[in-house]
Amino acid sequence: MVGFASETFESFLGWRTLRGMAVTPTPLTSKAGPAQQTARDPIPGVVRCNMALIAVTQALVGVGTQLTPSLGAVMAIRLLGSNTFAGLATSLLGLSRMVVSYPIGAVTDRYGRKAGLVGGLLVAMVGAALAGLAMVTASFALFVVAIFVFGSGVGGVQQLRVAATDMFPPDRRAEGVGILQTGSLIGTFGGPVLIAVASALGQAWDFD
Repeated sequence: MVGFASETFESFLGWRTLRGMAVTPTPLTSKAGPAQQTARDPIPGVVRCNMALIAVTQALVGVGTQLTPSLGAVMAIRLLGSNTFAGLATSLLGLSRMVVSYPIGAVTDRYGRKAGLVGGLLVAMVGAALAGLAMVTASFALFVVAIFVFGSGVGGVQQLRVAATDMFPPDRRAEGVGILQTGSLIGTFGGPVLIAVASALGQAWDFD
């Protein structure tokens, strides 16, 4: 009984008896290794502000991009009266992004990331305006040009992801990309809202 009590007391103190040999247990707390001791690099306020703006921009660009396959098909059918080229807008969007990828990279290397992003946004805005004009004038040729111009601008804006990683420290770049993708996810909800608003305005202005 005394021996059992002694072993229990020793176990309570953190000691074990194994075949007459005292073994020191592993301490409950240990010193952290170099990887654990290294604190994560802080994110400056200006980077957080820029990241918020970039995320909002990505959300707005995502609204236009996701509408291209659906709304572009409707526009092509309306202009031609046939389903033959219903998928043309999606094809042009992919083709233009591929064509512009190298030139926009060269512009960015020479003039900086800001020039590439702002240029892409401006080109995308011009393409969207031309698409609206194509529907007003019922011009299929202008519609083709508009979608290609819009896709070229979207291709330039795709560098937002690289800009996010450029601003963040190496050990937190995945966090920057995650914030940017969250903006893209929020942008997916903007498409239905935009269509609802456009439909309401079209009915109010008697514009088909």
